[in-house]
Amino acid sequence: LYNGIDIKAFSSNNVPQKKRAEIGLSEEDFVIVYSGRVNKDKGVSELIDAMLKLQDKPNIKFLVIGSSFFANATNEDEFIHSLKEKAKKIEDRIVFTGFIPYSQMPSYLRLADIAALPSMWEEPFGLTIVEAMAAGLPLITTRSGGIPEICEGVATIVDRDNIVENLVTAIIDLYEHPEKRKQMAAGAFERAKLFDKESFTTNFFTALEKM
Repeated sequence: LYNGIDIKAFSSNNVPQKKRAEIGLSEEDFVIVYSGRVNKDKGVSELIDAMLKLQDKPNIKFLVIGSSFFANATNEDEFIHSLKEKAKKIEDRIVFTGFIPYSQMPSYLRLADIAALPSMWEEPFGLTIVEAMAAGLPLITTRSGGIPEICEGVATIVDRDNIVENLVTAIIDLYEHPEKRKQMAAGAFERAKLFDKESFTTNFFTALEKM
């Protein structure tokens, strides 16, 4: 029984439009977005390491949406502080938003060109993966836990061994191939439809009836 989200909330043309300039990005930037809790298991540190290896491509920017624990919007923990210290060399290319209310997430995701969600643990499901797909974003993620079941065939799935180099390769590949991004975005959106909340409800009650 897979989890579900409100697909329409992330894919609707009625999603309020947010301007990149509001958070210090430009229309010429190639924006990678990470969304979710910011902790050592989620691969944010590894993404910053990848960004440090991409200094020859200054228009590649990194948008980090989330805090250490749900609505912890203002209190930075030691890990988030360490990320910002690591990112100082490229601080003009990384935006940390902190906690964003869930209702605003579709607007923020639409600021990006691709999503990168490289979970470093055995992720059971990963709702943020479905949210990114529903927003029509080409996706880079890791072969961990249940993630491949969600997005196999419509995402770039990299191994966690040698993760930083794998992320660099995957980012450059999508950066240099806009047509591939377009195809992945369409595939991701179609795949996301399998995980809508209506399907979850139907499957949940079907499972109960079989007990």
